Amino acid sequence: MFIKRNNIFFSYYLKSYKHEFNDTITNINLKRSQILATVLFLVNALLLVLDLLIYKPMRSVIPAYSYLYYLHLIVMPFLIVFLGLGIFIKKQNNPVCKKVFIYSLIFITMLWCGFMGINSMYITGGISAYIICMFSFATCFLISPLKTFFIYLVSLVFFIIWINIEC
Repeated sequence: MFIKRNNIFFSYYLKSYKHEFNDTITNINLKRSQILATVLFLVNALLLVLDLLIYKPMRSVIPAYSYLYYLHLIVMPFLIVFLGLGIFIKKQNNPVCKKVFIYSLIFITMLWCGFMGINSMYITGGISAYIICMFSFATCFLISPLKTFFIYLVSLVFFIIWINIEC
């Protein structure tokens, strides 16, 4: 009863700060998404070079190495587009555009990590790449628990369906 009464009593004061709080979280997530896209671009560039130099002879023996190469090739243009859009969206003051940008980057990279995890199953026999990706995203972004649940649920359902199709 006491908590409910205090919530009603202070709700007027909290509503005025909610917009500012949400804008701060959105700006923090936007900065983190740009950092994540930059790091993923640099890591994928390095892995693309490794695919060309080291794993190229293995592609004929294990097809998963060619899939790995194609996954690295496919994600590079997306990351370049996201880095360019991130600079453009950062200058605008539209929180809806910022949130759409952040969640689309999260969703696309989650699906990409799902593909990487499935491909890792064929190379190493485990799904450690998928698990590492999920924990990395959990620590990067400030997202409400309900949105996080739905993002991870979609990624997990996709991952499980694809494993069942392939196995």
